[in-house]
Amino acid sequence: MLLLSPFASSYASPALKSDPAKCMEQYCPKEYEQCMQDFTCSSGIKCIESCKSGDTSCTKQCVSKFLDDATRQVDQCASKNKCYASLHAGDA
Repeated sequence: MLLLSPFASSYASPALKSDPAKCMEQYCPKEYEQCMQDFTCSSGIKCIESCKSGDTSCTKQCVSKFLDDATRQVDQCASKNKCYASLHAGDA
C-alpha cells in the first residue's frame, strides 16, 4: 500500500520534487539512512532512481514492490515533504 498523502505540506524545491530519491536524502536523512541499510528498502530506492523523471507509474511500482517497514518510514517522510509532488497531480 502506498502511503502517498495528497495532504502533505510543500517543502521540497521543484528540482528535488522531480527526483524523489534525492529529495528523500535531503529532507528525510534519518529515514533515508535507515532505508539504505535495509536491503529491501535500498532496492526500492535504486528502483526509483532508475525511473524516468515524472514516471509516476514506475515510482509507485517501486514503492509497492519493495515495501517493508523501512520503506514505509522513508515513504511517510517523503510524502510529508512532497518528494512525490508529481504523483499528486490527479489527487483531489
